[in-house]
Amino acid sequence: MIVLTVVSISGLLWSFYELSHCAAENVTGSINGKVTLTCNYFTDEGTYPHCWGQGHCTLFSCKHKIVETYGHNVTWRRSDRYQLLGDITQGDVSLTITEVTKEDEGTYCCRVEIPGLFNDEIKVVTLMVKTDEEDSNLQTDAPVVTNSTQILSPNSEPPNWKTFILLASIVLAVKVLATVLYLYIYKKRNTSRRTKPRVMNLNVPMNQTAENIYIED
Repeated sequence: MIVLTVVSISGLLWSFYELSHCAAENVTGSINGKVTLTCNYFTDEGTYPHCWGQGHCTLFSCKHKIVETYGHNVTWRRSDRYQLLGDITQGDVSLTITEVTKEDEGTYCCRVEIPGLFNDEIKVVTLMVKTDEEDSNLQTDAPVVTNSTQILSPNSEPPNWKTFILLASIVLAVKVLATVLYLYIYKKRNTSRRTKPRVMNLNVPMNQTAENIYIED
């Protein structure tokens, strides 16, 4: 029970951390086309390890990695369809997907691994893939929306209200954990009291024993 509570609390804290440290963007692509998911960070103090993954990032890594970099080089990629065409030395780790399919639709996570506890910078990009017919309707009926490039900064601070939410969640998590520990200890003590064996008193007074002794002449 305690383990499940700790896991739940960790998930809660990570959710609030994501809210306070993640940039977000929506991108639309077309079937068989090419689409770029932007991700940039400042390199004033050098480059950092980085990864792209499908789905939201986990606590310490990218989920379902598709591209990984270290230094100035791409060290691993799932497929040649995933490319980093920007200048990695300048912090441009934007992901370009070629030959887009409907299966590419979904959430992507760009993670820059900044040294230190919970210092990683994260950007979540949601990709929507349109068929040729849907893409034609989108171009004729809908206004064009341009997404501005967001630069992830290791030195940037989250807004005050997000910091407050994060601190409040930590306090709440500590209170919940303390309550669970108290209930666990209380229940264990009550159980041990109920199962404690009774000890019979075998000390018999001397006068009662003497009454049953007879001496024959």
